[in-house]
Amino acid sequence: MLAVRLMPVCIQRIGGMGVVTRLRLLIDDDGELYECRNCGEKFDSDCTECSTCDSMEIAHYEF
Repeated sequence: MLAVRLMPVCIQRIGGMGVVTRLRLLIDDDGELYECRNCGEKFDSDCTECSTCDSMEIAHYEF
């Protein structure tokens, strides 16, 4: 029940922005984002391995 009461407050705090809108603020105009699934490091271009944690799991998002 508490979560239902807090939900409108959370929406007001983020300005009603959806996830995609917030991600668009983080990326360049080209509409792509590369991110390490292990540590969250973000990259400007495609890579095969994270330079921070050496993970090979790189996510690619297109907007």
